[in-house]
Amino acid sequence: VVLACRSKQKCDHSVQRLQNTVGKNCKVSGMGLDLASFSSIRKFAREFEGKYGSRGLDILILNAGILAPPFSLTDDGIESTMGV
Repeated sequence: VVLACRSKQKCDHSVQRLQNTVGKNCKVSGMGLDLASFSSIRKFAREFEGKYGSRGLDILILNAGILAPPFSLTDDGIESTMGV
């Protein structure tokens, strides 16, 4: 299981909680990913492929989004509710 999180600190905490709940032998790791940034997405894809490329991706669960934020743009100039 790979957790892709915007916050490295929260990601590490979630990995630790999973390991504490399931057991230290569970295969879980965290990687940084900010969906509001195309450069972050590309960096994540390169790192994921470098680590897991030969095994590929079996299942993708998406759980990201924002609800009714004030108007803002992503780093790439896209309105944030569409860019995330």
